Amino acid sequence: MDAKTGLLHLHRQTMEILAQISAEDYSTPLELFNGATLGQHFRHILDFFQCLADAATSGVVDYARRQRDPVPENDPGAAATLFQQVLDQIGKMTEGSTLYMRADFMHATEADRPLYASSAGREMTFVHDHAIHHMAMIQMGIREYFPYIVRSAHFGVAPSTVKFRMEQE
Repeated sequence: MDAKTGLLHLHRQTMEILAQISAEDYSTPLELFNGATLGQHFRHILDFFQCLADAATSGVVDYARRQRDPVPENDPGAAATLFQQVLDQIGKMTEGSTLYMRADFMHATEADRPLYASSAGREMTFVHDHAIHHMAMIQMGIREYFPYIVRSAHFGVAPSTVKFRMEQE
């Protein structure tokens, strides 16, 4: 499986959740998340996907320059639409193409932010792994507060963990 296919797999899982959850539940502050919402986690994932999609034209991916648009964090339908649009953009990228990643470290000025050579495939892998991390938190929120939502047994579980568990059975 390549990076694009991995992202498509996560996209399908994400769309299944977004199709089921009410806007009210999606935007409800959860104590488990210190007042954050499921929608904020989905929007955060979307922001990273968008940063990668933007790099297709600029050649530089800058995860610190996220949009943080409140619409997809409050409206699961809007989030679903935006996820589809961004994934369509990422799908046009060539995994072997060169990109640069603008790093951001604590207390660094804009001029001090280094630029590192990367590739579209490497950044797709990063975005995939970052999404899995947030999907694991979303999974906990769903299990605790919204058990009516049906989700994949592998939602929010890293591929290496899925493989390990299958080997143990």
